Amino acid sequence: MERIIKFMFDSIGSYLSIRKIANTLTSMGHKITPNTVERYINALLDSLIIYDVSRFDIHGKEQLGSLKKILHC
Repeated sequence: MERIIKFMFDSIGSYLSIRKIANTLTSMGHKITPNTVERYINALLDSLIIYDVSRFDIHGKEQLGSLKKILHC
């Protein structure tokens, strides 16, 4: 879980996907599946260490349905 947290905090401001996190960590030599990454992220969200933020279209003044950002406190 520590590697996921470090990766997410190092990627603040970037759009992340569960698959991108898993692929990046695997390419760094830490074999992890997308399902495991998703479970850890859900645990972090439940513990309020991080939270997700919906994208907002300022021109259309509405929330966008895809590419949520995940932020830390």
